[in-house]
Amino acid sequence: MVVAGNRKYERLSRRYRVFFPSAILLILVAIGLWVLLGQRPGSLSRETVAVFGDPVIVWSWDTSQNTFTRIEIPANTYITAVEGYGTYSLASLWRLGQIEGKGGEIFTQSLEQALGIPIRQYIGWEEERIAASNSSANLLSLQFVWEYLHGRFRTNIPFRRFVRYSWSFTLGRGRNVFDINLGNRAVASDRLPDGTPIRAIDTVRWDLLIGDTFEDETIRKEAVPVAVYNTTTIPALGERVARLLDHIGILVVAVGNEEGIPERCIVSGLKEHLTSETARRIAGLYRCDLRESLVRDRGDIVVRLGKGLE
Repeated sequence: MVVAGNRKYERLSRRYRVFFPSAILLILVAIGLWVLLGQRPGSLSRETVAVFGDPVIVWSWDTSQNTFTRIEIPANTYITAVEGYGTYSLASLWRLGQIEGKGGEIFTQSLEQALGIPIRQYIGWEEERIAASNSSANLLSLQFVWEYLHGRFRTNIPFRRFVRYSWSFTLGRGRNVFDINLGNRAVASDRLPDGTPIRAIDTVRWDLLIGDTFEDETIRKEAVPVAVYNTTTIPALGERVARLLDHIGILVVAVGNEEGIPERCIVSGLKEHLTSETARRIAGLYRCDLRESLVRDRGDIVVRLGKGLE
């Protein structure tokens, strides 16, 4: 009877050893289907997330090619902050967002401005003590789903999208990845106005380094001429916007200033130009109104940046 009982337990043990891996596999497949079926058609061809830590990692996923660009930046690198805050390190900007009650918005918007590429999403640990013990961890990983659900991250990424990113980055991280280490290639010595030595992003070297990495092939092939006008009191806003548009493949042919408009942003042009991917992308990036115009300007599409951006 003892031998028979042992055999029974051995059979049960074998069943459990088969059952649990199969159950885990089914759960992962279900999550994958849930994420994939939840994708909205017409999404951007490239999705970019700033992951705060030391170093800061910017993950940019080209969804059309299923390739990844990974940008590594030391957290003590200085950049010019948006909204007139001044010049701070990336680590300080992350903390500043918490102090100002703006989450990671100041950090993300300032980084977008410095790199000249669209970065609208961010994630980082909510508590510094947890971040210190996980400084080298890639937060866009399936192993951190539990932490997301328990509110341990400061992020603006919805849960379904977080799972989608984690799924894609976990499976694709070891292949089709283009690595850029800014600390070695586009960070240079500089000084603050008070003489304090710092390390800051060299935007000229950075622009040369990335070349056409972030260009959208559809937009580049459209080659619709675009003119950008700054109607706000923000210095050099037109140049900053033109730089970002140029990085994603938009043909910017003119940058200038005009009288102020109350709207946030207006994209105007002939009807056929407003239906282009170029116009749609600009409007999506800056939440612009699309307005048909019969008057030709220096570009087939004219972008007017208004007071709403201030």
